[in-house]
Amino acid sequence: MRATIALMIVSFLFVACSNKKENLCMEKMETLSLVTDEKDHVSNEFVEFVDFLKLNEPELTFNTITKLLIHKDTIYIFDKFGVNTVMSFDMKGNYITNYGRRGKSQSEYIRLFDFDVDDNYVYLYDRMKSKMLLYSHDGKFVKDISSQFHGDGFTVLGNGNFLFSLGRDNGIEKLCLTDSSLKIQKVLLEYEKEEKADLLVSNLFQRCNDTIYYNRPLSDDVYKFSNKGESLGVYKMDFDGNNIPDEKKYSYEALIKNKDESKYTYLDECPLFVNNKMIAPITNNGDRSILYYDFEKKDGGVKSWKNKSLSINDIIAPLYVDDIYIVGRMDMALFEYIKVKDGVPDEIKSHMQEGNAMLVFYQMRK
Repeated sequence: MRATIALMIVSFLFVACSNKKENLCMEKMETLSLVTDEKDHVSNEFVEFVDFLKLNEPELTFNTITKLLIHKDTIYIFDKFGVNTVMSFDMKGNYITNYGRRGKSQSEYIRLFDFDVDDNYVYLYDRMKSKMLLYSHDGKFVKDISSQFHGDGFTVLGNGNFLFSLGRDNGIEKLCLTDSSLKIQKVLLEYEKEEKADLLVSNLFQRCNDTIYYNRPLSDDVYKFSNKGESLGVYKMDFDGNNIPDEKKYSYEALIKNKDESKYTYLDECPLFVNNKMIAPITNNGDRSILYYDFEKKDGGVKSWKNKSLSINDIIAPLYVDDIYIVGRMDMALFEYIKVKDGVPDEIKSHMQEGNAMLVFYQMRK
């Protein structure tokens, strides 16, 4: 009798996992109950101090910084939607080199969608060619690898394999583990039938130390993986009961079509995690905002861009995280949202007024 009951339970769990929307049947699912109330000084509880770095471009070569990585004291930046280029700088902000250029030769790309860096290479993924271009850190082309899919984003793993977020034009596969030659080894997540998978996405992956986080915009789920691509669980975001209903999550287009998008709170990009804290770019009741969450206190709050009432401690456009810093971008357009500008040196203001970009290093409290 006990054996029969056990078999029934196992069978039920198997069916439950098989019927889930996604392939990852995770035992470690944690719901984060998030405070979405506006909190004027919430950043002071998270940010200890702020420092600035001028990026000395050889000329005004990028429109904005979509993605940023720091690897072995080299800063790599990606302008995805403007000039579509990847560049590197040293830790003093001096320009080092560009990686590839647009064209049709083997070493050139048509349209970059993402990049990553490890000890071996700088990886650029060309969605139009369905190819990964590998460059040395000093900008020399090494080789290319073709993929049998169209990827929207990726991260390179510690063993040379990849996690790839696939576009909807591939079929139902959403997130895959590939080997180093871009052959799909395992499908981790699948698309719903109605999902559109918007292409205007920025940072689908974030990494803190050896943990990789993945989220597609409008989804409430943030998936965690090891540096080998092993599933570590998932955070389910509860925005104080203000989440988008499931039937409206399939694309920005579907959300806007209903003309009630300002009613909801949702993630704009993958959150960043550091020192038991989470920083998440969100849209909160129609306002671009940053959500702060402390895992130990299980508390936090939201600071929006509205009314241009931010202080210099407020994290506006977070891009990258290491073990103590969150790094964001700043330019004059973003600087105008800051009301309290105390502590910003005149040379920093002048640099931005000349059309240049800045990096802002926010040291997080322990």
